[in-house]
Amino acid sequence: MSRHNRKFIRPVARPSDFPGMKGEVYIVYKYETNKLESDGPYNDSEIASDSMRELLSKGICAWIVSYDA
Repeated sequence: MSRHNRKFIRPVARPSDFPGMKGEVYIVYKYETNKLESDGPYNDSEIASDSMRELLSKGICAWIVSYDA
């Protein structure tokens, strides 16, 4: 595969993306049918994990990223 055909997923998040949220926040990303989507932000890691597990059980590629808000 040549370098020109590569695809990269680079989510960009800034603290201003999470107004009014303090501490660590969690975003659940999913990649389905060549499309990257996100859900959240969540303050609770367990809720984010449950959301990710639900997507994974459906066969959807999903992962959690944590940010300091």
